[in-house]
Amino acid sequence: MSKNDFITPAEKRRETIIGLIRERSRITKKQLAERFGCSSKTIQRDITYLQDEGWPIEFDMDGFYLREASSAERKVTDNKITAVLALAGCTVDKNLSAFAPEVVKTIKKHYFGCDDLPKEFDGIVRPTDTTGANLEDDDLEVFGEITRMILLKQNISLLYRSMHDSAYRSREVFPVQLKEREGVWYLLAFDYGKEKPLVFKLKKIQEAKLSDQDRPAPSEKMINQMLQWGNFSIWDDPQSKRYDIKVKLYGYAARYIQDTEIHWTQKIQVISDDETHLTLECGDLVGVGIWLKKFAQDVEVISPQCLKNSLREQFEVFLRRNQ
Repeated sequence: MSKNDFITPAEKRRETIIGLIRERSRITKKQLAERFGCSSKTIQRDITYLQDEGWPIEFDMDGFYLREASSAERKVTDNKITAVLALAGCTVDKNLSAFAPEVVKTIKKHYFGCDDLPKEFDGIVRPTDTTGANLEDDDLEVFGEITRMILLKQNISLLYRSMHDSAYRSREVFPVQLKEREGVWYLLAFDYGKEKPLVFKLKKIQEAKLSDQDRPAPSEKMINQMLQWGNFSIWDDPQSKRYDIKVKLYGYAARYIQDTEIHWTQKIQVISDDETHLTLECGDLVGVGIWLKKFAQDVEVISPQCLKNSLREQFEVFLRRNQ
């Protein structure tokens, strides 16, 4: 049974009425009644119902028409529009990393009247999971405001919920990028209070607004380092200890990595169609381990030993639980 099977004739008629009013500049009650083979009273009841639902339907001597709804009626703010534009730009194409600067340039042009956009700083990163943004109405307001401040390169004041006591505290930060991992959105920003880059979960930000404190932006070197943060997980700090990771991949994993870039330092050596050797430098062993576990028996870790031990322990626990 399809979803349409649950739509009543009245609901279907009202949907069509909205469509007809949208298509034409004016349409009369008589024309609608003839279109549906019903009485004018039925049409009037439908129109009243739609008006009560919030549709800005007006009437003059030429018939019904749609008045342009105000922003208050639509409950849409500039921040929410910006958020939707940014999210649409991030999720529309799996290869959007190449097109994201153009999306951000469009937002800048329409909202801020400027076209300039440094190629190395777009601040918006394509989500890894494009099944949905997982953002509610309040989240969009925060997302949009942060996006606007990223584009304007302005400091922001956050009202952020603490992990320890759930209290909201004010944080002064320079926003660098919004990034999604496993369906969760994060803000990567330089925290002026702690004088270092930090990660903030978007859901824990109650409010974001332009800061009234004039502070210098982080160095370009710091910003560029933060833009590389999170290659495997959101906690991948480029300033942390780096590990030389060497892995042998077999079967599907071997073929997959031959056509995929998972890290900017990666190097591959194709041994055969069913064997590829992968090397890279990364400080996020947890993220690398999570990625490798997806291929299970098709992975052989050569180094570092701590990564090899960690994967072995996890698989041993899995085997014990499933004996």
